[in-house]
Amino acid sequence: MDMGLAIVQFLHIGAGAAWFGGSLFANAVLLPYIARQGPERQRELIGGVILGPERVMIAAALGAAVTGLLRGIVYGRIQSVDTLGTTYGIVWLAAILVAVAVFAVGGRVTSPAARALSDDDGAWDGGAEARAGAL
Repeated sequence: MDMGLAIVQFLHIGAGAAWFGGSLFANAVLLPYIARQGPERQRELIGGVILGPERVMIAAALGAAVTGLLRGIVYGRIQSVDTLGTTYGIVWLAAILVAVAVFAVGGRVTSPAARALSDDDGAWDGGAEARAGAL
């Protein structure tokens, strides 16, 4: 196996696992746990365990995206626009669309909502209804 391909695949799998695993853990474990805590603890946890590792998650997502492009174009079967119509090309394009959608939801919905909730003092003073309105 080509050493460049091995390195790109290793980085792609590692970054993808970090991104997917971190997202899954945050959504399936951390958010339900935070929801069961009192308001002051919720605010602290949102700032620390949701927004804290945000840069790492963004780096993992971008790492997975860049190495995925390299795997398809440099080391894969995507050699021309015509190959995008093959099964490999269609799956590769679908993976790009899913990655862009997940990244967009995180960047345009989840992160801004968490940041707004964390920064809005009035939402925390007004109870659960005010926090829901801050989102």
